Amino acid sequence: KRLAHLSDKIKNEHIKALFTEPSYKGSAASILSESTGVKVYSIDPVTSGDMSDGSYVSIMKSNTQTIKEALSDAG
Repeated sequence: KRLAHLSDKIKNEHIKALFTEPSYKGSAASILSESTGVKVYSIDPVTSGDMSDGSYVSIMKSNTQTIKEALSDAG
């Protein structure tokens, strides 16, 4: 029921992209993507993982690239 509501909202609001975290293991985003045709992108919240020097900047650059891709695909 909740996914159906979200699917309708995505369609009605003309949402062009869905974002998840790399560690997200659920299928809700996949179900929403399939029911709406909206592509799912993964962005890293930088809450765990490699904490070496420069890793934050590297992850943020990667996230920026992903968001740019999503905006480009949404046309």
